[in-house]
Amino acid sequence: HVPLLDSTRHIIGAEQLARMKPDACLINTARGGLVDEAALNEALRSGEIAGAGIDAFVTEPPIGSPLLELEQVIAAPHVAGSSMDSINNMGVFSARNVVKGFAELEEKQA
Repeated sequence: HVPLLDSTRHIIGAEQLARMKPDACLINTARGGLVDEAALNEALRSGEIAGAGIDAFVTEPPIGSPLLELEQVIAAPHVAGSSMDSINNMGVFSARNVVKGFAELEEKQA
């Protein structure tokens, strides 16, 4: 996983896909813009790689994406952060960080 920045956009493109083995599957669960979807589409259609698992597309929802037409693509919604556990943990972690921040501030002032 990397953030989507100008320096990471299309970090996986035609050149990287060409280096993969023909039985390889690309899995992207990070950000849609990290993968050049046109290059991935071509690599899959030509048999350059075997498949892809994608839950993050450039355009969400990926309506009309040619990748969705391919049998060798498994697409999932990019909603891992929306589970009840994840939402609960966000609140817990936020509260812990606030308490920690106040404790550190108190130590500095002492």
